Amino acid sequence: MLDEIIPFRYLPPALREAASGDTSERSYDPGDILIVHDDADDTRVFLLLEGSVRMVDPRYPGSAGRVVVAGHYFGERSALFGEARGMQVHAIDHVRALTLPGDRFLTLVQESTAFSQALGSILRDKQGVFLDFDRFRVELQREVAGGSVDLKKLLGAASVCRGWL
Repeated sequence: MLDEIIPFRYLPPALREAASGDTSERSYDPGDILIVHDDADDTRVFLLLEGSVRMVDPRYPGSAGRVVVAGHYFGERSALFGEARGMQVHAIDHVRALTLPGDRFLTLVQESTAFSQALGSILRDKQGVFLDFDRFRVELQREVAGGSVDLKKLLGAASVCRGWL
């Protein structure tokens, strides 16, 4: 399964094989909760083998959320950024999933440049994780090009970057 999911398909075969050995398979019934919102202790990354899940931010009642289907992964942000879970995730239908411990996921990022570059592209292009940082960088470049740097203005831009600075 790992060889079918980006970024895992970019792992060298030996690392992919080792990572496969570190996964656990779980099954969930419709309505079962896979990830609890605000859980700070759960850093597992999920790879869906069958079924689909809905990711919902409970802070926005009535939001349709996002559906993730078999052949995709989710749950990496908690492992990557050391944050509590931002979404509640529940099974829409019968789900089979592999789970990879968060610390093992981080090891893959450190051990494989190709994997980490593919993951970085996903985070940047599909999830917009670096948008605030990019806006800050553009604002700083604009200030420098103008010949002076307004620190108050930059501090306002930096506040949206939170952990990046």
